[in-house]
Amino acid sequence: MVKDYTCVPKPLKVDFAELCGIHAGDGWMSSYGNEVGYGTSIKEIKYFKYVRNLYSKLFNFDIFRIVKRGYPYNSIELRIASKNMQNTLLLAGFPRGPKLNKLTVPKFIYKNKSYMKSFLRGLIDTDGTVHWRRYNNTYYLILTWNTKSKTFVYEIKNLLEKLGYSPHIYSTISRKTDSDRWVLWRVYLQRKGDIKKFIDTVGFSNITKTKQVLSKKKYLERYGLAQIRTGDIYRVRVASSTINGHSR
Repeated sequence: MVKDYTCVPKPLKVDFAELCGIHAGDGWMSSYGNEVGYGTSIKEIKYFKYVRNLYSKLFNFDIFRIVKRGYPYNSIELRIASKNMQNTLLLAGFPRGPKLNKLTVPKFIYKNKSYMKSFLRGLIDTDGTVHWRRYNNTYYLILTWNTKSKTFVYEIKNLLEKLGYSPHIYSTISRKTDSDRWVLWRVYLQRKGDIKKFIDTVGFSNITKTKQVLSKKKYLERYGLAQIRTGDIYRVRVASSTINGHSR
């Protein structure tokens, strides 16, 4: 089992890279004590079980809690008390407590393209979005990684470029009130070759993201195959045949 990220057995390093992406997205570490946590929407229970099993595959731990929160949160959390796990994530570069402005890609991720792919998969499965943009009767599929950290968004862009993609970055101002505002950074893919390549060679572990990719099937019935396509991306029928066959 894992003692620190530098001595993870090679067969498990790809899994640890994915867990690092998940932790960067929806994970956290207590500012005190040894608790490590992960949370998501109750609607993503299948992915929650996948993440729980990933933790179990990488670490030995005896003390954990599963916390469900009802309306308005509708969330489920995994909370694990493990000094070993926390030390491992600290050595990988993750901070205790609030992490949004302190995120950075762990250095070992850059050593291997498989690690890069797994990290990006874990991150898009948690803090990423799959979005269909409609223009007339044409639908464009866009994959996006979201963060509040300008430094982190450029690191994500760098990873994508190292894997041969052509990502773009943009930012928006988000606010709840006039005094509560922040910049949300996004790096996204939308080119035909990039989208198909990502689905074929990286894919998603989160079934919710898979369903979002395939959600345009209903438009096939409404408009017909000739019109229901992703424009400059690729046809929906291609996505349907490849999404579940991604390689890792």
